[in-house]
Amino acid sequence: MKKIKIALVGAAGRMGQSVKDLVARSEEFELVEEYLANTAKQKKRSRQKPDVIIDFSSPSGFSRALLLARELRCSLVS
Repeated sequence: MKKIKIALVGAAGRMGQSVKDLVARSEEFELVEEYLANTAKQKKRSRQKPDVIIDFSSPSGFSRALLLARELRCSLVS
């Protein structure tokens, strides 16, 4: 089965950590990129394009997530 590739914005926060834990235990999802909230700083980088970006950041982090989704042409869940 093909895994759904996820990029996570707000990876260092409480909800971001919860998403990371759930994804790590899942056979359906794979975390391919992590971004800190409010910055363009990546914690994890993969050569794989994400299928979806999950945003658990802040209003300014959302702006970054939206730009990233447009750039990568993928779905955004916030």
